[in-house]
Amino acid sequence: MSIEKMSEKLTESNIPAKGQDVDKRIEKNDLTDIGQVKETSNIDSRLESYKDDNGKEYRVGDNLIPNNQYELNGYKYEIDSLGRQESAKGTLHLRQREDRLAQKDSMDKVGRGDQRPTDDIGHIIGDQFDGPSGIENSTAQDSKENRGIYRNLEKQLADKIKEGADVKVKIELVYNNNSFRPSARVFHYSINGEKHVQIFPNGG
Repeated sequence: MSIEKMSEKLTESNIPAKGQDVDKRIEKNDLTDIGQVKETSNIDSRLESYKDDNGKEYRVGDNLIPNNQYELNGYKYEIDSLGRQESAKGTLHLRQREDRLAQKDSMDKVGRGDQRPTDDIGHIIGDQFDGPSGIENSTAQDSKENRGIYRNLEKQLADKIKEGADVKVKIELVYNNNSFRPSARVFHYSINGEKHVQIFPNGG
């Protein structure tokens, strides 16, 4: 499907409003049937707890806390009612370390069984921009997309930062029903205030 056709599909009427469930048929009591999201009160207290830049808990064990917001490395994330990344935003900055961080979570943890054999573990905020390396900043992403035009856009933005430009982004994740694999990423960005948007269908 072309980017243009994808743009037509992803109108405001098709993209869920902030905080709105993607599939309205899913009731709160049905979440336990999915087998991938647990109420934090029911999660074994022995599981490791993770806190963000402000000391706020955002992850317990392998689960992101549903209906939550957190901030990591200066980037703000929103999590939907199923514990999936809904969006990430912030002013891009380049990492200070030389080496790329090793991915700390496996594809099984990132994709939750919805990943495809051709997928990469795709950062939402790229590693070169000091994006975290776990499920809090990763989804299953088509490898051709991740290593192709998505990477090319990230490189262009990194070059702009090196030139001294102010680069801001908001990346929205679009899902079908209760899948943990996004069907698309909507990449909003501005360079010195000039706004752009690019849609990346997630393969197929």
